[in-house]
Amino acid sequence: MHASDTDEGINAKIFYSLSGSGSSNFVMNASTGIITTSENSSLDRERNSSFFLQIVATDGGGLNSSVPFTINLKDANDEYPQFTDSIFRFNVSEAESRGAILGRVTASDDDEGFNKEIVYTSTGADAKFYISRSTGKIYLVYPVGMW
Repeated sequence: MHASDTDEGINAKIFYSLSGSGSSNFVMNASTGIITTSENSSLDRERNSSFFLQIVATDGGGLNSSVPFTINLKDANDEYPQFTDSIFRFNVSEAESRGAILGRVTASDDDEGFNKEIVYTSTGADAKFYISRSTGKIYLVYPVGMW
């Protein structure tokens, strides 16, 4: 950040500061205008993705000017996927044929972009069932009579 003042002496010296809701998450060097995160910051994009702040430049004589400043947080893959139900139960008929859709499991993730994408996998089903990696649909691989 840079501001200028055409005054001379102490009145030409500029001091920078931040104000606005959430400004305590950041520290602005009063001399250089460089902004960093504060030691006690609690940045979490899922709770607050943007900070709308004001940068204030004050000269040595006490005159000031401000400009709006927005900080947008990028997503970090910090959220775990959550299933929509704690237990999924599906019934299958003995007469069901290979490839039948038995049901679907669903999950969501509060991250965004690539970090939000869910990939479904299954273990321990002895290859009797197949789960679509992208949709969560569960398919019958072998008819029940072939178990």
